[in-house]
Amino acid sequence: MAITEELARWNKYKGDILDRSKALGSAALQTVNRYGARPFIGGFNTAITEYGDGLPAFSTAHTRPDGGTNESNASNAGITLTEANLETALIAMRQQKSGTGKILGIGYNENLVLMVPNALDKEAKIITGSTKRSGTSNNDLNIIGSLYCKIVKKLLKLRENLIKTIRSQAQKWEGSETIIGAPISIG
Repeated sequence: MAITEELARWNKYKGDILDRSKALGSAALQTVNRYGARPFIGGFNTAITEYGDGLPAFSTAHTRPDGGTNESNASNAGITLTEANLETALIAMRQQKSGTGKILGIGYNENLVLMVPNALDKEAKIITGSTKRSGTSNNDLNIIGSLYCKIVKKLLKLRENLIKTIRSQAQKWEGSETIIGAPISIG
C-alpha cells in the first residue's frame, strides 16, 4: 500500500489508510493461522512426513530406529471425542517412546492443549470445562478438565476429530515461538 507525500500531508484519506491497514493485519493473521494449522490438516497423508520413515505425521505404524515395536500417534479406530476416549489418548500419550525405546514423559503436567474443530467446540467445553464429570449423575471430580487448555481451529477438518500437542515442548523456530511436541490424533 503506497502512501504518497501528498496523502500523508493532507491527511485526506485517513479512514482509507486505516481500513487498508486493518485489512492487511487481518490477512497476515489469517496466513499465520493457516500455516500454523498445516501440520494438523495435512498430517494424515504423506504431504507431511516428519519422522523420516515416509509415513504420514499421524500414523499407527511409525518404526523405531532401535527395531522395537512400532509406535502409534494416531487412532486406527477413528474414535470420537468423549471423556473416556480423551483419557485413553492421555494414557497412550504418556506411554509414547523415543527412538531408543525410552518413555518420553509427555503429559504429566498441566500444559496440554486440546485442539478441536468448530463442530466439537461444545463437546470439548463440556468435557474440559466442568468441575464435575461430564455426562454423569455422580459427583466425581473432573480431573481431565484441569489438564487441558482448549483451542478451537476452524481450519481443521472434521475427520481429524482430536489433536493434542504439548505446550511445554514449545521451542524457537524461525524466530517465532511455535508449539511443537508429540501430536496425538484421534479421528
